[in-house]
Amino acid sequence: MNSLPYMKRRGTRYNVVERFPRRKADKFNKVRDDKRQRKRSLWERKGVFYAQLDANNGKQYKYPLHQATTVPQAVTEMQALKKLQREGKLYPPGVTQETLAKEGTIEGKGDVHSLKEAIGRYQLERNKLQKKDPATCAREDSSLKKWVLGFGERALNSVDAQMYKDHAIFSKDYAAQRPSLKKFRGGRCQRLPCSGLQTC
Repeated sequence: MNSLPYMKRRGTRYNVVERFPRRKADKFNKVRDDKRQRKRSLWERKGVFYAQLDANNGKQYKYPLHQATTVPQAVTEMQALKKLQREGKLYPPGVTQETLAKEGTIEGKGDVHSLKEAIGRYQLERNKLQKKDPATCAREDSSLKKWVLGFGERALNSVDAQMYKDHAIFSKDYAAQRPSLKKFRGGRCQRLPCSGLQTC
């Protein structure tokens, strides 16, 4: 019988450290917290943290978080960028609202309109053509009014599935504040009624 005391195998360099990919100074490395949990959308390169997010033009970029020196600080900065993203104000790196107002384009994509501008153009053209009956126009205007109130300043090309969900929530809250709105349909999202809006 073996009289030697049982010795529990301790972690070695191989099974403790090298199970995670080695960090490379010149590459984007995944960021993990103190518990070795992966922080999604966060990257680190040459000592700088980056947040990988979708801008309002539908493309994905890595935004440098220059003020962050720790993982918690990087998470806080990323949350601030996500707030801008939800508001449709997260522009590509190096692009500002002033730049858009001056140039009127994003990466050669053509004119960039806000939803408010596009809706106004659509209503103007619709009324000129007079192809829809007044009742239909009134229903459209009622729906479009909520789009302008809640999302009018957002870029037209930022409309996506998430914005439709946000619109449904906004419409429900709007109806709760306006008890006289009898025709509201229980918070159900109403699609943008004008099929030609994207080309306004």
